[in-house]
Amino acid sequence: MLLLTLDLLVLCALIALSSYHLRRPRQVSFPPGPKPYPIIGNILELPLGKPWETYARWGRIYGSDILHAQALGNHILIINSHKIAKDLLERRAQAYSDRPHIPMIELLDWQNFNTVLMPYGGLWRRHRHIFQRVFRRDIIQDYHPILLTKTNEFLQNLLVNPDDFILHCRTVSAAIVMKVVYNLDIKSPDDRYVVLAERALLAASENLLPGSSIVNIFPALRHLPSWFPGCRFHRVAEACRKMTLEMRQAPSNVVKQAVRSGQSSSSILGRLFEECKKGGKPADEEKVMIDVASIAYAGGADTTVSSVTTFFLAMALNPTVQERALSELDRVLGPGCLPTFEDRASLPYIEAIYHEVLRWHPAVPLCVPHATLEDDVYEGWTIPKGTVVIPNIWAMTRDEDIFPDPETFRPERFLSDTAILEKDLAYGFGRRVCAGSNFASATLWIIIASVLSKFTITRARGLDGQEIDIATEFTDGAISHPKPFKCAIQPRSTKA
Repeated sequence: MLLLTLDLLVLCALIALSSYHLRRPRQVSFPPGPKPYPIIGNILELPLGKPWETYARWGRIYGSDILHAQALGNHILIINSHKIAKDLLERRAQAYSDRPHIPMIELLDWQNFNTVLMPYGGLWRRHRHIFQRVFRRDIIQDYHPILLTKTNEFLQNLLVNPDDFILHCRTVSAAIVMKVVYNLDIKSPDDRYVVLAERALLAASENLLPGSSIVNIFPALRHLPSWFPGCRFHRVAEACRKMTLEMRQAPSNVVKQAVRSGQSSSSILGRLFEECKKGGKPADEEKVMIDVASIAYAGGADTTVSSVTTFFLAMALNPTVQERALSELDRVLGPGCLPTFEDRASLPYIEAIYHEVLRWHPAVPLCVPHATLEDDVYEGWTIPKGTVVIPNIWAMTRDEDIFPDPETFRPERFLSDTAILEKDLAYGFGRRVCAGSNFASATLWIIIASVLSKFTITRARGLDGQEIDIATEFTDGAISHPKPFKCAIQPRSTKA
């Protein structure tokens, strides 16, 4: 009874300290959704685990692809439809390109330097300009030699120790980005720079969504000390800030020292530093460049790990897909030959596998939330300024009108014209679309094509010789991975 009373008192204190204040009701019409409770809105219904599944279920319950919820007077809009996402986030991009204020992300120090989470404005445009310049489609070919070298190292690791394929997926993802961005050679996922980035990214990922941390629901809690009940998030934030600062500075300092000593730089950050040395740049340009470089790694490596691991899962579960892929590779390249980027246009089924991997389980099931910069009305529904807009990529990839039998891994769906416009859902929408999408596409495609050209992936077998079942399960968080599973990875032939 005492504990219950204490819980009630804490809850009352949280409500009293929140920024919510009562307003006179207005004659507005919000999209359908769960009925809000007085004062607290839908706080008790905001999902903490795998929210993409809950939001998709809400869509079925309320018969709508656009949904509305509230939390202490704050509006949340969930979009389960690709068409609606295009209508709002692209055709009305000027009003839908901001990011929501997420207290925990700010406490973690991930919003002021992070291009992905940064509010829409002048600093974001500077970051975006650098991103687009170094990851333009025509620039990606300059990184092809690194992609090929690191992918071949990945194949060798699979050959020597196939049971640790998930570890190898982490290594190749980190090695590619760190080499391109910093010219650092990564041979292990235990590398100091990789561990720093992964820990900092995990903390940010776990606290990104509206219901993931109590301070996101009750922002006033940030002003209370860490010993206050429910305020442990302060200690989490302090530890993460230290990791984040080191993640940004440690590899950048190595590049900076190399440039100062006159070494010719072949990395993205090195070339940017050399531009700064020539002068004519804003005083804070170097900091902007360091931040862009750190987010290029943090934003790309973990999503690549997710997608590559999802590829292995899909292949182990779908032997007929592999058979068709091997047939195409042997026909176009010849048995045992490794693909190059020049072969991409000649391998449509491999291309279809790449797109189906992104569709079957998007690495970021809920697109990073947008926020509205002004009031809007869509098909009669009121969308107030400051609304948090959550595009549910996972639900969009399960639209049976576009992707029949969506739970089945079926690459051939992308060989027709019916899904052409829906191929790039995983990279987001509008002005906030992933700036590194061309690089991510090249990385994932060459890994998929190369692995299929050399290995066969099947279900693992137990000591009794029977196949071990694989559960198709994925982790929670802003970036979602397949849960650990076993599979057998064998060379296609002695020649391979």
